[in-house]
Amino acid sequence: MMKRRILSMILTLTLALSMGIPALAAGSEPSVSQKYVESMGHGWNLGNSFDGFNSDEGAVSDETSWGNPVVTRELIKAVKAKGFGSIRMPLTLSTRYAETDGKCTIDPDWLARYKEVVDWAVEEDLYVMVNIHHDSWIWLSSWDGKEESAAYVRFTQMWEQLADYLKDEPAQVCFETINEPQFNDGTEEEKQAKLDKLNLAAYQIIRGSGGKNDKRMIVMPTLNTNHEKCEPLLKLIQGLDDENIIATVHYYGEWLYSANLGITGYDEVMGDDGNTPRKAAKKAMEMVYKAFTENGIGTVIGEYGVLGYDAGEECNQPGEELKCYEYINQLGREYGLCLMFWDNGSGIDRNSDTYQWKKPVVGEMLVASIEGRSSYATDLDTLYFKDKTGSDITIPLTLNGNTFEGIEGLTSGTEYTYDDKTSAVTLKADYINKLFDAKDGYGELTTLIFHFSSGADWRETLVKYGAPAFSDAAGTASEGLTIPVSYQGAKVRRVTAYAGKDRTGPQSSWWRYLQHTETFVPDYAAGTLTMKPSFFNECADGEIRLVIEFYDGQTAEVSFTKNGDKVSTGNGAETAPVSFTDLKDGAWYLDAVSYVAAKGIMNGVTAATFAPGDSLSRAQMCQIIYNMAGEPDVSGSPSYTDIPETSWYAKPAAWCCANEISVGRSDKAFEPDAPITREEVADFLYRYSIYQGKETKGGDLSSFADAGDVSSNMVEAMSWAVGREIITGKTDRTLVPGGTATRAEIAAMIMRFCEAA
Repeated sequence: MMKRRILSMILTLTLALSMGIPALAAGSEPSVSQKYVESMGHGWNLGNSFDGFNSDEGAVSDETSWGNPVVTRELIKAVKAKGFGSIRMPLTLSTRYAETDGKCTIDPDWLARYKEVVDWAVEEDLYVMVNIHHDSWIWLSSWDGKEESAAYVRFTQMWEQLADYLKDEPAQVCFETINEPQFNDGTEEEKQAKLDKLNLAAYQIIRGSGGKNDKRMIVMPTLNTNHEKCEPLLKLIQGLDDENIIATVHYYGEWLYSANLGITGYDEVMGDDGNTPRKAAKKAMEMVYKAFTENGIGTVIGEYGVLGYDAGEECNQPGEELKCYEYINQLGREYGLCLMFWDNGSGIDRNSDTYQWKKPVVGEMLVASIEGRSSYATDLDTLYFKDKTGSDITIPLTLNGNTFEGIEGLTSGTEYTYDDKTSAVTLKADYINKLFDAKDGYGELTTLIFHFSSGADWRETLVKYGAPAFSDAAGTASEGLTIPVSYQGAKVRRVTAYAGKDRTGPQSSWWRYLQHTETFVPDYAAGTLTMKPSFFNECADGEIRLVIEFYDGQTAEVSFTKNGDKVSTGNGAETAPVSFTDLKDGAWYLDAVSYVAAKGIMNGVTAATFAPGDSLSRAQMCQIIYNMAGEPDVSGSPSYTDIPETSWYAKPAAWCCANEISVGRSDKAFEPDAPITREEVADFLYRYSIYQGKETKGGDLSSFADAGDVSSNMVEAMSWAVGREIITGKTDRTLVPGGTATRAEIAAMIMRFCEAA
C-alpha cells in the first residue's frame, strides 16, 4: 500500500510539472491535511441509508426509510474490495432526537447502530467521514444567525454528543461539520457569516471534547459546498492555524449536462462561450486547487457524480456519462483531491448478496479510474442505421495514453481495420449490413467491446431504427399525460415545448430544453412518453407542441391541448431530422430546412449537421422524391449499369426510374454520384408533379438573361418551376440552370413545391 502511495505521489508530481501545475503547495512537502487526503484515496458515499428518514408523524425512521436495505458488514467489505480507500457516512439526526426544555438528546440506539458501521469500516482499513447531513435543509436552513436561537443551540448540542460519543475512534475517522450548508434568508455575506459561525462552533466543540479529538481531522464545507465560494472558507481555515483541517466542496458537473437539460454530450458546447461540461469540470477543479491545495489545505470532493444517474433514470447516454467519471477522476489525480462518489443505492446493488454494480459498465469505469485513465470513442457510444450502409464507418478513438488492442469477437482486417496514426477504428460495410439484414424489426444489432492496454473497456452499440410512431392519449395536468409510443429503436435526446412560437414549461424563460425525469420520462420497454405534472404546472391552457429530438438524427412533433386539468393529444406526430448546429442565425434557408426536416423529406449529413452549402447527388435526389412519395413498394431494378442492386439508393432510384420521375444522363449511365444541377432538380419535381396528376402549366423564362442556357430537354420543366415560383432565380436576372444546386437551395425548392400543391 505504501509503495503504491509513493508511486502515486511521484505520478501526481510528474503530471503537475508537465502541465505547469505545482503538485504541492509552493513546491513544498505536503501538509498534514494533504497527506491525510492522499491516504483517503478514492471515496464512496453510503447515501440514503443513515441519512434517510420518514417525515410522517409517528412513523419509524431507520436506515431503510428511503428504500435501501439494512447496511451489512459484507457491504462495507465489498466497498473496500472494489478499491475504495474511504467512505463518507451521511447521518441525518432529524426525527432521531428528543428535545426537552431546550435540551436536544440524540437517540442512543441510533448512535450505537451508526457507530457499529463506522467501526466496521475502520476494521476494513477505510477512512471514514462522519457527517451531519439533511438537517442542513430540514431545520438548520431557517436559522436566523443568532447564537441564542433554537437551531444554533440544537446544532451545537448535537455536535457535543457526536464528538463525545466518537472521541476514541482512530485518526482515520474524520468529522465533517455539516452537509451542503444553505440558508433561506439573508445576503450572500450574511449567509456566509452564518456558516462561519457553524464551522467555528463545531470546530471548538470537537477540539474541546477530549479523547483523540484534539488532533482529529475536521472537514469544513464552503457555502452550499460550491466550488466558486472557496475564498471565505480559506480565510477561516488560515485564521485557525490548525494543520488538521480539510476543505470540502461537491461537484455534480455543469447542471445543463448533469441534470440532462438537453446537453447530453460531455464535450457538447453549452452556450455562446464555447464552454463544455469537460471544460467546466477542469475550471472547477483548478479553482478548488488554487484556493486550497496551493495553500497547503487538503481538499475532498465529498460528493461527485451525475444527477441523472442519481435519479435512477436513463437520463444521460451511458458513454457520455462514463467520459464524465473518467475525466473527473483524472482531475482528482492531477490536483491531489480525494473524490467521493455519491451512491444513493443506484450504484452498488445493496440488495444483492454479491454487492455488484447495478450498471456494471459504470462500476468498471469507476474502479478503473482509481488507478489511471481509460479510452473511449471520441463521439457517441451508439451508431444508428435506418438502412444498410453504402460505405465503411469510421469511429475515432480518444486513447488517453493507452493503446488499442482489438474488438472482442471480431477479426481485424475482415470485419474492421485500425489506423494507429489516426487512432480510428473502421467497421466494414459488409459486416454492418449482415447485422442489419439479420435483424428482425428494430433495435440493437450488436454491442462491440473495445479492448485497450489499460483502463476500462469501451462499448459501442449498433442500432437499427425507424421513425417513432405516437398514438393519441388523454390524461390530466395534475397526474400527467402518458403517450403511447412505438420507438422503433430510437432514443430521446432532448425535448422542447412550445405554445405558439414561444417556449413553454419549466426553465423556458431562460433555456430551450426540458429537464429529463423532472418534466418528461421516456420508457422504452413500456413504449410510452410521460409528461409529468411538473411540466403542466407552468403551462397555460391551449395548444402545446413538443419537439422531440432523437439520438439517431430524427425529431418528432406531438401536439396536445390543455384545458384546465384535462390534457389530450391530437393526431399523433411527424418525424424528421433534428435542428442542426451548422445553420446560421437569420439565414434565408432556415424555414426551408426546418420544413423538409419536419416532414422527413431530407436528413442531415450527420445527426447534428445539415451542410446547407454542400451539393447533393442525383442518387440523393432520388431518395428525397422517394421520401416525399411515402417510400412505396418497389419492384424491379433500374436499367442503368452504374446503379448496383446492393447500393443504398437502388430502391429509390428504381422507383423514380420506373415512374419516369428521373432519367439518366445517357442511355446507359445514370451518374448517381454526380452533383445534381438546378435544372435537374426542376426536372425531378416537374416529373413528380406529373406523376401526382397535378397541373403543369409553364411560365415565362424571358426575364432571365441566361434563359438560353437551359438544356433543351429541361426548358419545359424549368418554365413550370419558374411559373410556380419553385425556382426564383440565382439572382434577379439569372437562373444558372447548369450550376450545382446546394442542399439549402433544394430544401427551399421542395418547400415551395409542397406549399404550392
